[in-house]
Amino acid sequence: MDFRSKCKSALGLLSARLFNKRLPLAVSWYLTYRCNYNCKYCGIPAFDSGGELKTSEVLSIIDDLKGMGTAIISFCGGEPLLRSDLGQIINYCRRKNVQTQVISNGALVPERIESLKNIYMLKLSFDGPEFIQDELRGPGAYKRTLQAASIAKKHKIKVAFNTTLNRLNLPYIEFIINKSKELKIPVRFSPLKYIHSGKKDIKWLTPPTGLYREKIAYIIREAKRNKYVLNSLPALSYLRFYPEGKKLNSCIGGRIFCHIKPNGDMHPCEGLRVAGTANCVNAGVKKAFSALPLHSCPYCWCTGTLELNMVYLFKIPSLIKVIKGTFE
Repeated sequence: MDFRSKCKSALGLLSARLFNKRLPLAVSWYLTYRCNYNCKYCGIPAFDSGGELKTSEVLSIIDDLKGMGTAIISFCGGEPLLRSDLGQIINYCRRKNVQTQVISNGALVPERIESLKNIYMLKLSFDGPEFIQDELRGPGAYKRTLQAASIAKKHKIKVAFNTTLNRLNLPYIEFIINKSKELKIPVRFSPLKYIHSGKKDIKWLTPPTGLYREKIAYIIREAKRNKYVLNSLPALSYLRFYPEGKKLNSCIGGRIFCHIKPNGDMHPCEGLRVAGTANCVNAGVKKAFSALPLHSCPYCWCTGTLELNMVYLFKIPSLIKVIKGTFE
């Protein structure tokens, strides 16, 4: 995203905050629920997507989003690289000057690297030491993640790690941060979320509260001196309240952010898949967004959305992260 676009996005955020204006500055988009992995804490591949959008429909929605002021789209899934048209979609966003990031397990990155050349950032799931990652995601997952990171960096693609905090990897947070420093790849931490579990029983993976808060305190100390921790301090302070939660003073879902399902249904965020929302193809993007219900959530564990909430609330450390481009 160029300087002019960043300024335009900043003005859009300011307008949204001061004048209660609604515009989809950031979008999370599940292009598919299909996945080549069967991770122990994720049931997304079993979700009913209602079908997937055609390439032409995806590009048309991007046109409308750009016209409404969208600055960044995060493509995720499932595994978005299972879409053969992902490269075409990313390149189209680049031509429209919409910044993109892709969230992936990394397995398909080597063979699809050309499809990713125009993204801003590739976010790879990273769970900890090899025996932990392979336990959670399947044999060979750890090596494939590191291989994907290496290949992406060789192609001048920015890379970041996403780490989901759970019972198995909490004892290895120091390892994750040290590996992040070693590889010069920033990492963002998120607590285990049940919105992705579907019918899977993941209660056994819930982190013990005492150990979880001990590790969050450690991550906070690291974040104060370590540029490779992507979470902002206000967001990390909020995450200390997991799992009980703490009510946010605002929720950006449906205000400056929205979530799109594989079939084009739009929701305020991935944690608020509310019934009766409109479809971007059938109703049009503008109508679908304006019809989104506004909520004030009791808690928020979706860290990307949480960071946007902190920016929306003008939390200075979070704003600085955005200005420096150290997280998106």
